[in-house]
Amino acid sequence: MATSFLDKLPREIHDHIYEYVLAPSGHAIYGYTLLSRGVFLPHGYLQGNQIFPEWPHEAPYTEPINLGLIRTCRQIHGESKDVFWQKNAIHLSTTATFVNRLPKSPEFSRLVAQHVQHVQLDINLDQPAQVQFLNHSLVRLSDWSRRGDLRTVILNIPVGISLFEMYLRSTRGREVGFSRASLEVLKPALAQLSTVERKLYLGTGFSGLSIESQQAFLAEFSTESAQYILDLNQIFGGDLFVDGFMCYKNGVWIQNGFELRKVNQAIRL
Repeated sequence: MATSFLDKLPREIHDHIYEYVLAPSGHAIYGYTLLSRGVFLPHGYLQGNQIFPEWPHEAPYTEPINLGLIRTCRQIHGESKDVFWQKNAIHLSTTATFVNRLPKSPEFSRLVAQHVQHVQLDINLDQPAQVQFLNHSLVRLSDWSRRGDLRTVILNIPVGISLFEMYLRSTRGREVGFSRASLEVLKPALAQLSTVERKLYLGTGFSGLSIESQQAFLAEFSTESAQYILDLNQIFGGDLFVDGFMCYKNGVWIQNGFELRKVNQAIRL
């Protein structure tokens, strides 16, 4: 039975309400609160005095995303049941979390595969096991792609300038194990995601350096840095951003990610 007040509002207003409730930040984190396990939290969720994870919102969110709205009545269910999946990138905070903590029951896998459309994974390059975790995650995502409606995979690599410089030094890069050679193992799983839009965000902190520090970085690593992001793009494909600047679009070079720029000039995405 239709809810009477909905009949008095245009459908566009309905949709704004559904998005406000079900996708307040556009990112939903599969995580844990102090009171519950396995819930979806808006990006910028405030737990105690800590925002989980850090996110540039003026007012942090203090409640998990309440999916109960979808069960209010038949009309609301029909209008809102896809909003959560369409408007949120499901943010799985680390690839280790994705592999080890998501429920592996057939019912959950079927539900997720049918509905999830956008997924974001964070990759911590300072952990040697991350390539293995990432490969397992991509294999699982390729299964979702075959069985459901997965449209976008976002890989976020917040590496920082000091660690990034370490990777660019060839000997240390091989020791850490996130060189191009180590990433070749990902190609079979990525090939299964060929129909899925892929975006890779590399956060190096370069654009936040002073001009003098940027000049020093380029003097030592200009060739290596350009080669590194080329290698990443050839492995992952899709779009590649460095510190908020698009460097590759659908595998095609757009601009160098490492050029002299004023501090905080990068576009916030």
